[in-house]
Amino acid sequence: GQVIPALGHTEETVPGKEATCTEDGLTEGTRCAVCGETLKEGDILPALGHTAETVADLEPTCTQDGLKNGSICSVCGEILSKEELIPALGHTPVTDEAQAATCTQEGKTQGEHCSVCGEVLTPQQTIPALGHQETADADAVKHLPYVFFCMWGVFHFKVYLIIHCRHMHGINDK
Repeated sequence: GQVIPALGHTEETVPGKEATCTEDGLTEGTRCAVCGETLKEGDILPALGHTAETVADLEPTCTQDGLKNGSICSVCGEILSKEELIPALGHTPVTDEAQAATCTQEGKTQGEHCSVCGEVLTPQQTIPALGHQETADADAVKHLPYVFFCMWGVFHFKVYLIIHCRHMHGINDK
């Protein structure tokens, strides 16, 4: 037999790999494109480790839970330490006093709102104005203008020109 000389390796580059927070990386290496033999090993690049970043605290509100003391990796986003859950505070109720209706002004029922966030917890309902309910006697009407006492507890001064005219001219309502 005849001896055929070796062709030699056909070198190709083996790409490197960046190190991450948790995995080692490698520098570029080489191997033979024909037989696959490694010609130059890549060097190991050690894992970088996480870069801790504290998550800003989220204060609890009346209705939303808060979070405290958590951290994440600013490079890969992995949660490094879980945040501590702070329960919602709950509302702090304050009474909205009832307002009695008068002859001319609407009133309101008692209600409730939160003194912290202002949310209405129990809405006040509107009470319609009561209107006038005169209690003057017939003799008082003869002397106009006259003052009458409303049955709701308020004095009113009224001038009734029509009544005055009827009284002066002897006209009676039936």
